[in-house]
Amino acid sequence: MAARQKRARSAKATTRTRPNTQPKNPIAREAVGLLTATSGVLLLVSVFFENAGGFIGGGVRGFLIGLLGFGAYIVPFALVAFAVHRLT
Repeated sequence: MAARQKRARSAKATTRTRPNTQPKNPIAREAVGLLTATSGVLLLVSVFFENAGGFIGGGVRGFLIGLLGFGAYIVPFALVAFAVHRLT
């Protein structure tokens, strides 16, 4: 009977909690938000305006449309929404 109680205790002791992935530093949180917003705006320009992104923008546009199809038009908005969430 004592062995059963030890097993039950050890099983409870090994459960893991989910680690906190958000940066504790508010400056780091804001930096991540600003970088994400900037990336979202650049992707928005690259995907929606064919020649506005230059050579790299054209490559990014071709890659995203080839990989995601019409979903490539959603990615920039999702990045900007994520950035707004991080900044607020």
